[in-house]
Amino acid sequence: MPKYKIIKGGEKYPIHIVDEFGIPNIELMLYFKTIENNYSPKTIQTYLRELVSFINWSETDGIAVRQGWNFMGHNLEVRELVSYFLKTQLKCSLQVRDDKLGFEVQIIKRTQLAPKKSLNHLLAALTSFYRVLKKANLYHYENPMIGDNAKALIQAERYKKIATFKEVIGRSPMPAASGVDSFQTQRLSAAYFRINGRNEWRPTIIRINYYNNQCSLLERVGGGTYVNSL
Repeated sequence: MPKYKIIKGGEKYPIHIVDEFGIPNIELMLYFKTIENNYSPKTIQTYLRELVSFINWSETDGIAVRQGWNFMGHNLEVRELVSYFLKTQLKCSLQVRDDKLGFEVQIIKRTQLAPKKSLNHLLAALTSFYRVLKKANLYHYENPMIGDNAKALIQAERYKKIATFKEVIGRSPMPAASGVDSFQTQRLSAAYFRINGRNEWRPTIIRINYYNNQCSLLERVGGGTYVNSL
């Protein structure tokens, strides 16, 4: 019998996520109330269904229970839990790699038991779930779905690209709304779990429009930023 289930509620709480005794789960209810006004009803239903299904599995699977893995445990413990779920329940294969910025990630190779859409929903639901709980001080570790130190490394890389632009052009990039510079940097992912092929970067040319409408030749400057070479 599933430990948690979603039941219809009243006007203030349209749904309740309760345990086998009918007692609402604090973490899941907080998550629902937090995302209630941020996502469409269909997305909310999908995320909650994926979360409840995953948590019910985690608290009833024999190996997960014997290992002491808990969905509210240390972020490394949660990663073990998610990895085990992907491998045993969805028959995915996982490979540990280093992101180009140096932090560890796991690449997921899907099977027919793991439709892309469902897998996307599960990973997105887990990522937002731990983000909400951490912000509310109900989860006391780093978000297990985000790579270690990933956000700081990505921010440093963005600053590096801006510094390169300033060195070559002699000024900072203008705001996008100005229409002067279409400055973009490589879109980098902080995700720890990544579906194979989804995070490969496609180069983007950054066109620089000068006030005198001068045409410019663009060339690549380290890691995906293109600047005027004339």
